[in-house]
Amino acid sequence: QVNSNRLVTKYRGRDQIEVDFKDMRGILELERILYQKPERIDTYVFLKVIALYVLAFMRSYAQSEGVKTTEKKIQESMGDMLLVETTLEPLGRKVYSIARDTDLNKLFRKEFSLPDPYALIKVMNEVENSKMKGYIQTWYDMWLEERRI
Repeated sequence: QVNSNRLVTKYRGRDQIEVDFKDMRGILELERILYQKPERIDTYVFLKVIALYVLAFMRSYAQSEGVKTTEKKIQESMGDMLLVETTLEPLGRKVYSIARDTDLNKLFRKEFSLPDPYALIKVMNEVENSKMKGYIQTWYDMWLEERRI
């Protein structure tokens, strides 16, 4: 004999399974596969499933750290981070920065020893700083030429 409360709980859990399955299909993005050879399709699907396992592990880890999230949010968070290049006029000097870096991304970089994009940004900006004398000289030469005309 089944307890009625337990039966209702299991029945309501059915909806969550359907939601989870729908989320999984969305994360895997298997609606359109461009490959035609069966072995390439198998490899593609295999890699997508591995990616899903990695995302599930990352979600589980984040939750153990007190961060409530989903696989989809992790995927979007990591995919939304941008390297921004800005040109400072009139010198034409480039400056680099990061946009849309979330606390979730920072947590994963710290805990999994992933490369820090800010270190790359620092190097790129140092390279541009080393060219500053050339930028100023070019700008000054253009300014002098405009004055002659």
